Amino acid sequence: MRTIYAPKEPLLDIRCELGESPVWEKETETLHFVDIARCEVHHYHLPSKAHSVDYYAEAISCIRLRKDRPGFIAAAPLGFCFLPARSPSSSPTSRTPIAYHILASNTSATTEQIFNDGEIDPQGRFLAATKILRGLPIPREKREATLFRVGGEGGAEKVLEGMGLPNGIGWTSDGSTVYITDSLLSVISRYTYSSNGTLSNKSLFVDTRTEGPSGGIPDGLVLDGDDNVYSAKFRGSRVTRYTPAGVADLEIVFQEAYNITCVELGGKEGTTLFVTTAAVAESGEGGKKELLEKYWRSGAVWAIELGGEGVKPRERGRFVGDGGAGAEEAKL
Repeated sequence: MRTIYAPKEPLLDIRCELGESPVWEKETETLHFVDIARCEVHHYHLPSKAHSVDYYAEAISCIRLRKDRPGFIAAAPLGFCFLPARSPSSSPTSRTPIAYHILASNTSATTEQIFNDGEIDPQGRFLAATKILRGLPIPREKREATLFRVGGEGGAEKVLEGMGLPNGIGWTSDGSTVYITDSLLSVISRYTYSSNGTLSNKSLFVDTRTEGPSGGIPDGLVLDGDDNVYSAKFRGSRVTRYTPAGVADLEIVFQEAYNITCVELGGKEGTTLFVTTAAVAESGEGGKKELLEKYWRSGAVWAIELGGEGVKPRERGRFVGDGGAGAEEAKL
């Protein structure tokens, strides 16, 4: 496996508490991402280096672009919503409220759950999974998380149950296979994915516990045009690339960031890997002085040019349709 190092200087030297969900918009050459802990959506225009922030009343855990409309579909604590491309009138003291499109009223004693990471499937539908509230412990045997799918015509349906802490999701180029991360179990699983959204034939793709304690916990992921999987490693200070056979062939080490959260391919040539990170405190280790000093840039956003590493560009999917007319309450 080849090892390279992230640049000392990040793309954006900020201190997100929980930076996540980077998405590249090639038409505007803008990187969008969220800070879940601060209920913020960030926009960074690469050519001008202009950075703006939208402030919301609730946490936004995942954003994805819409295909024929401006703005985003997003996962928020209680369900799914549409966000405008910008919310310029918002501020830290005047936050934009969330107008839920699909409100998840969970009636099965899982009131401690909120929505987490998500992705657009090959048919343009949005999938996102639940997780235990931030800050609460998740026993390894507690597997109550559920993956939901929202279609362009509205409504949400359960896709997969019994997960621990679902995170990064991604499809192969032909749409036949989906990868789903379970951070609680430190595994990335692989499923056959049909055009109607059915998952079958589950198999183990990677168990990161075999990589040793320094390997970290798999978090967000993205696939390139050759179906290599780039997995961000929480508590691992690295991104690991796996071939379609599950072999680690490249790792990108961050010398000044500890919790690597998510990744995105973009940039002018589509070969730049954008990487979000989180504060050391997000892994429950904020009291460890040695970690705080060593990883003092945790929370920044990096850009690593991988054109020389054989990266084939690939764009993420976009949400198709308007999600149906009007908001609805889904008994999820």
